[in-house]
Amino acid sequence: MADLPPLNHQDAILQYISSNFVSVKESDKTFYKGHLEFVVTNLIKNMKDVDIFFCTMFQRDEVAGSFWDGLKIGKPVEFDKNFVLRLPRCFMNSIQFLPALPSFVLVNVKRGFADLQRSDKWEQYKKIESWLDRDGNIISDKVRFWMESVIVRAVDSFPSYSNAGWSYKLSTRKAGPAMTVEVEINPGSRQFNIDIVPAFEFQPAAWPKHIRPYPKNIPDAVWHVVPKPIKPNESESGANRSNYGPDIQWRLSFHNQESYRIHDKFHLKAVLKLIKKMRDVKLDQDMLCSYAIKTVFLWEMDDHDDSFWQRGLSVTFLHMLNVLVKFLRSGNLPFYWQKEHNLLGKLKEVQRDQLFRTVQRIQNQIHHGLRNEDWLVIAREILTDEEFHQLEGSFDI
Repeated sequence: MADLPPLNHQDAILQYISSNFVSVKESDKTFYKGHLEFVVTNLIKNMKDVDIFFCTMFQRDEVAGSFWDGLKIGKPVEFDKNFVLRLPRCFMNSIQFLPALPSFVLVNVKRGFADLQRSDKWEQYKKIESWLDRDGNIISDKVRFWMESVIVRAVDSFPSYSNAGWSYKLSTRKAGPAMTVEVEINPGSRQFNIDIVPAFEFQPAAWPKHIRPYPKNIPDAVWHVVPKPIKPNESESGANRSNYGPDIQWRLSFHNQESYRIHDKFHLKAVLKLIKKMRDVKLDQDMLCSYAIKTVFLWEMDDHDDSFWQRGLSVTFLHMLNVLVKFLRSGNLPFYWQKEHNLLGKLKEVQRDQLFRTVQRIQNQIHHGLRNEDWLVIAREILTDEEFHQLEGSFDI
């Protein structure tokens, strides 16, 4: 970027874009959060009504995903929730996390289960036996299918709610590792979705030994495993292939640790959302997921102190776009916590090449425009035509 001219006007333009086309409006945050919490509270109550074992296992609901991290762009109509399940206390001292596919583990409770059978908690927790394979590994598929069935039964039994003049109509659909609850507010008016994933949580003392060590600069916080299905094209090959079946593998999840890392880092979140906006307008979202973009920033944070993120929006945006291009050029974006997992590995080689060339072309067009004093070039590359015309009328450049 050393050959680029001074970035006159760019910070003001990117700030306008962030405020008007990217950031979630405070009124929308308040509106949807209020309705979300009412629906989730009632859904959990109804899940307990239809399944007595859910009463035993359920610990709490916990936020996850981009909305809660302040990384959501546009309308906040999709929310992620982990339903944290409670394992018997006797499992915790002897639980083992065995390496599987990179970023996945086996959760082995063989010794703890033997203790459970001899304890006064056996009647309360004995259904867990149906979740275990013969080696004492918790079968992720069985936990996921059970949770999905409880959600469906709860929604089928209680498909509508009302509260303070508002009415809600609920339905369900399957979406990846999550069961999605679709909520219509005053049917025919507005709608939002809740993606619910079961999770087990663990303390930092149980941190898996085969991955990146627990960061020294992050306060102790729980971490999770979730039953994310492994797709055939996500299975690693060669030395990274797992000898274990996909149905017993659990995906490592470090939302709390990642949230702390990116918190209060000046322009980091604003720039990350600008790149997500560019992705939404110019790319296929399935080829570059939001978590992959977040991972680019997690890696770059290792090379800089906080002052790096205090630089202007435009300088930081161009720098991070360049970092993204480098990862895409290599065809390898390592999972931050276990670098053997390539987050681009699910893509075919032709898709990775197409993704790289598309983002590189955007970068080249931006650089060409800036060298020719086209001060709206970044905006042109990350906004829809309608949004660009609105911005164009607001700047006399």
